[in-house]
Parts: sequence; structure tokens; C-alpha cells
Amino acid sequence: GCSAEWRRQAKVTQPERPMSTPPRPARTDVERVGSIWQSFVLVAILGALLTTYGQMYGLGASAARSIKASRPWAGMDHHAASTTPVQQAPAQQASPASMEDASAGTPVSLSLRLDPNRQYPVRERFRSLGKMQLFHGGDLEAPGELERAVRMRSYNGELVLTYANEAGTAWAANLIFSLRSIGIDHSFVIVMAKSHCDALATSRHAISCGWSSWDMEGCKADDGPVSKWAFIERLWFVRHHYLARLIRLKVNVMALDGDMIVHGDPYDILHSAALARHQVIITSDGSFAASEVNNGFLYLNNCTPGGQVERVLREVVLREMDVCRGGDAVFGANGSFWKPLDAAGITGPPHFIAFTGARDQKYYQDVL
Repeated sequence: GCSAEWRRQAKVTQPERPMSTPPRPARTDVERVGSIWQSFVLVAILGALLTTYGQMYGLGASAARSIKASRPWAGMDHHAASTTPVQQAPAQQASPASMEDASAGTPVSLSLRLDPNRQYPVRERFRSLGKMQLFHGGDLEAPGELERAVRMRSYNGELVLTYANEAGTAWAANLIFSLRSIGIDHSFVIVMAKSHCDALATSRHAISCGWSSWDMEGCKADDGPVSKWAFIERLWFVRHHYLARLIRLKVNVMALDGDMIVHGDPYDILHSAALARHQVIITSDGSFAASEVNNGFLYLNNCTPGGQVERVLREVVLREMDVCRGGDAVFGANGSFWKPLDAAGITGPPHFIAFTGARDQKYYQDVL
């Protein structure tokens, strides 16, 4: 609270603005748009720099570099590795510096054994670390290969699934390390190429994986019908294809984006009285509405084969395949995705496919 005397003195002593200074003219619409674009570009640059920093100096990034440079273990039988429990040295607390040293020489074990002197957050029912077999998988489209992955990588009816391409190795590795740190190793990574899976599974980090040849009618590679978007679209879309199939195998699946890490026991929440009766648990970007759904986290719980959850996933896949057949015709200007939404007043033009991010998520929201 300022006294009246202070305000009076402040008013007197404050220098007056010279009358000769012309008032600043109002900004035009063009100037306002330009200012918005400048802010957008600055934010994008900052985000790219932060992402690059995280990938360069994170624990997962250190592992990614060693995975990229890895070679199959000497004398290792890849088929035997899929059926033999992983044997590694006792756990050590690896730091980014020691990981760097390991990539150049002596391996550092991110152990797959439980440390008896450590308290793990995950309850015994879901504490799979040290009890799993390495799965160095083949093409998940091959008969029986997905079933084999479930047999070897699920634990008490639970499976944690993520997906990655070579560029996302650091993120996927970080996620796997965070799961192991709390006692969970019933995880599995779907990748886009055999060579990538070979590097993950045969590295010192022993990350279980399988690869997929499924092309979704054109999203297999950059030479597809929509070459500009094909590779990343396939990476996003392929998980729904396998989630629908996993329901038929009667396993509960926690599907996580690779840019996540886990600090505590997720099952403590997912199997709580409030959530255990639900078949799908999914995150939201805001309000509790289908239009706010973020499918970076999905938990499928006791889903019925051929039931509503599988129906949703298969419908999402069918619509995603439309993108693979012609992305600009779907999400571009006057695209088929926008027409009914524009007509209903939910969205409005102009629409640019380059600014339509997370197209898999938009389809998921639309189907829900």
C-alpha cells in the first residue's frame, strides 16, 4: 500500500513524455501475423535444441550410440538367445560417463538381475526383472512370431510395448532402462527393420525386440505413394495393428510412446479399484472428451477378443491406411478428414498437412 503523499510525489517527479514523440502506429494484420510466426519459429528452434541436447547427453543416447556400433556377441547363436535366460553381471549404477567408456571398450551391465539390496517400487506380482528371456525376434508378420513374443516376454498376463525407428533408439532405450530400474522387464520393442532389432538384441543392453514388414498399403518406406510422410506414418500406425492382434492373444498390454520414462509402479494405479473394471485406460491432453485423447499411453485390460476395444483399434487402422493411400487427399486442403468436421463447425480452413501433427491420434479421437 502506497501512501497518498508518495503517489503525489511520484506524479510530480516523473518526467513527462516529450510532446514531440509521435504515438506508435497500430500494427497491421500482416505485422501481427509476422510476429506470431517469429514466435513460432523461435519456439520450434528452442524445442529442437532441447531435444538434441537430451539425445546427445541422456543415458539412453549413450546407449543408442553403443547399440548403433554394436556387433553380435562372439559365438552367439541368435536362435539360442531367444530361448535362453539372459545371464549378465550383477547390477551396477551406470552413469552417462561410464556408458561412454563402455561404448569404447569394456561393457557396462544394465543388469537383468534383481539386486537383493535394493527396494523396487513394483510389487512382486509384476516384478519381472531377472525372470525373463531375451527375445531376438524376427518378422512379426511371420506365422507364429507375435505369439512367440508374447510367450517369452509377457509376465503374469502383462506386457509393456513400445516402438521405435533408428532415430528413436535413445528414447526407447531410456524407457526400457527406466522400467528395469523399478523392477519391470516384461517389455518388448517393435522396430521397422531387421538390422535395428539385431543391434538392440545383440548389444550389451539386451533389449528384446521384433521387426515388422507390414507396409499398411504404402507406408512401408519413403518410396511409397506419400513419400514425404510414409516412414514416420508407418512408425505411428503400426502399433494399432499389433495391439488389435494382441487382444486375440489374451494378454494385457501397456503401450507407451518411446519418449516416456517410468518412475513408479504403474500397476498400482492401473489395477486400483477405480480403474481395474475398465478395459481401456488412456491419457488426456485436457478435458475428459474424445477430442482430448492422447494415445501416447494405452493400457488394454482384459479385453474380449472381437469386442468393442478390438473393433475401435481395427477401425483406427482402416482409417490410417487411407493416409497411406494418399495423405494430402486426407489431411491436406479440402481433405476428406476435414470436410465433415468443417461442416459441423468443429474445425475450419485452411488446412495444411505439414501442420497436422499426430495424425494417428486424430483418427483415434475421431473413432472414439
